[in-house]
Amino acid sequence: MSPGQTETFYSAADGVVSEGFEVELSGAMTDDLDMTVGYSHFTAKADDDSFNINQPRSLFNLFASYNVPQKRELTVGGGVSWQSSLFAGDLSTPAGIPSEFEQDSYALVNLFGRYQFTPDLSLQVNVKNLFDEKYYSNVAGYGVYGEPASISSTLRYAF
Repeated sequence: MSPGQTETFYSAADGVVSEGFEVELSGAMTDDLDMTVGYSHFTAKADDDSFNINQPRSLFNLFASYNVPQKRELTVGGGVSWQSSLFAGDLSTPAGIPSEFEQDSYALVNLFGRYQFTPDLSLQVNVKNLFDEKYYSNVAGYGVYGEPASISSTLRYAF
């Protein structure tokens, strides 16, 4: 192993029971409207102790895309993703910085629009994190900031 490199390993904890469920529905609501909605929830416990507390216990997603009937070349859509709060302890932090962290629940809103110029040429514009929500996308030993508000576009030509 090189200097400064660390190893990570995981071991099973005796008596931990993980329970949960996930449900997702997806389909065409009308000829022009497609939707997907999903929810998941889990727990991991042994006696009265919780495990994997650095993971959100509940997640919700809703996404829709709409083909504009008056302008068939145009598709618009968007969605919201929500997750419950989480807690992380034993973080690798410099001296004087707390080694525990709690993140409140948060929601992210994303939008898109696509214009199909020809069967082979399209332009799509995506807006991610519309309201510039500040959040951590990963909290496991250290925190990783989530993606801030952004706009991107893609011009696609298929041949």
